[in-house]
Amino acid sequence: MTDHDDSLVQVPAGRYCLEYASHIKRKIFKADKLYLNLRIIDDGPYQGKIVTRYYSITMSEAGKARGRFGFGWHSDGMREYALLFDEVPQRNTDISIEKYKSHIFLGRIETVTSDYKKRDKPELLQNSKVAELVEIIESL
Repeated sequence: MTDHDDSLVQVPAGRYCLEYASHIKRKIFKADKLYLNLRIIDDGPYQGKIVTRYYSITMSEAGKARGRFGFGWHSDGMREYALLFDEVPQRNTDISIEKYKSHIFLGRIETVTSDYKKRDKPELLQNSKVAELVEIIESL
């Protein structure tokens, strides 16, 4: 699960082909988060760079034991899940990371230009993130 470091990744904003690289589940300020690390596979200077899609998730005890997590029914994560995989889970806490491992996605990458306090970040400290997974390009 560790194919990612916390260094700043800077990639021009745009759409890129992405594949699963790794994931990390973290608890930040008592909230569960999923960091879905995706590798850029487009030919060019950014090929192989790892960019992250951040999700708020829920973790039940039963889900933890089975390696599952959940998205809120009205969250960005659930909206993307339904659009990408053309299904909704029976329970919103019954999502497996395995679904993300077997596809190549088209993702929209954007530049983070401000911090959590809405202060502008200097250009040298700006980073790229996956703003949205738009569609599945290929199943592996």
